[in-house]
Amino acid sequence: MTYQIRSFMIDGINLDERIVNWKDKVFFGRHKMHPENISFGHTLFEKINDVYDGQPIEDFAKIWSEEDAKGLWPILIFFACYHLANPKKQMPKISKFFSSAVERIDFQKDVAETFGHMGSIRPGTESRRNKMTNDESFECMSATLPLFDKIMKNQTREFSMSPLIIALLLYQRAMEEEDHLKDFLDLVIILEAMFNDGTGEITFKIRQRTSNFCGETYEERKEIFEKIKEAYNARSKLVHGGDLTLDRYGEYHTYKTYLIPIVQKCLLRFIDEYDKGKTKNQINQELDDLALSSS
Repeated sequence: MTYQIRSFMIDGINLDERIVNWKDKVFFGRHKMHPENISFGHTLFEKINDVYDGQPIEDFAKIWSEEDAKGLWPILIFFACYHLANPKKQMPKISKFFSSAVERIDFQKDVAETFGHMGSIRPGTESRRNKMTNDESFECMSATLPLFDKIMKNQTREFSMSPLIIALLLYQRAMEEEDHLKDFLDLVIILEAMFNDGTGEITFKIRQRTSNFCGETYEERKEIFEKIKEAYNARSKLVHGGDLTLDRYGEYHTYKTYLIPIVQKCLLRFIDEYDKGKTKNQINQELDDLALSSS
């Protein structure tokens, strides 16, 4: 059988000859000739044949774009889990996509040698992310795998854009630290993906559900409630044509700073509830029942 591989260069993971492997479907390695702190992530699936799901060859452009998305999103989710499992570590940077095919894969042999070299790296390329030792990198990757497994074991090969998947993809993007304003908006949208059901007073529901979901004491819930309220006021000014002046970027960094631990705590608990078989609607109904019982 021929396998198709989607591969991505990753800056910020310092692997050696060892490979990090999730069920022979998502794996990471580094060729010995490549720079330190730069590795490759790969997703593996069966190769597209001349006729794919009965579609003619002229549809290949659309098919390949869909396959590219299926190849990328597990890598993005892996590094969202990486940051949730290692919140004090810098998010690795994903770049440089390429594709290849192989006839046979033996994961018991030198997989790093086989897959680590896939793709070219320009001479003089150096890492721009914080460097860790090989052991530190493997410790972080090992801490990521159980969390990643909780999510992926319930996903099919289809690109399932569930609320949790959307939230994790946005979290990965926000943690790359590209732009304070965009990161702030992504963090707010993550809370909407988890706690907005499209009914009632949306802003109040999100504040109430978020505070009840991740606040352990009355004081903590009250503080979270007020912080989400403040963040939503800032978000409304942006979305509805308010203040976009550059001197407010410092404020967006402040909002981002206090939203990150709230979002992290909510995501981790949401993943645990999801792993127990609960849906978003069930989680939110339990939160609403809790609010009624304590009122």
